[in-house]
Formats: sequence, C-alpha cells, structure tokens
Amino acid sequence: MEGVKKESSFAAGVLAEEILLKNFQCRSTASFVIAQLMSHASAHY
Repeated sequence: MEGVKKESSFAAGVLAEEILLKNFQCRSTASFVIAQLMSHASAHY
C-alpha cells in the first residue's frame, strides 16, 4: 500500500507542476501582450 501512495502522490505532484507551469506561461504571455498594447497606446497618444 505504501508504494501505491507514493506513486499517486508523485503523479499528483507532477500534474500540479504541469498545471502551474501552464498557468505561469499563460500569465506571462498575457502580461507581455498587455505591455505591448500599452506601449502601442502610449506611442499613439
């Protein structure tokens, strides 16, 4: 039983890391896009 617990917690940890990484990538991409838009807007006005 102990081995199974370790396996599932390891899998859960890997999954959580993947989700966090994806969220981080999305967020940094979004902030990059927003920064681009802001610089374009300030250049126009």
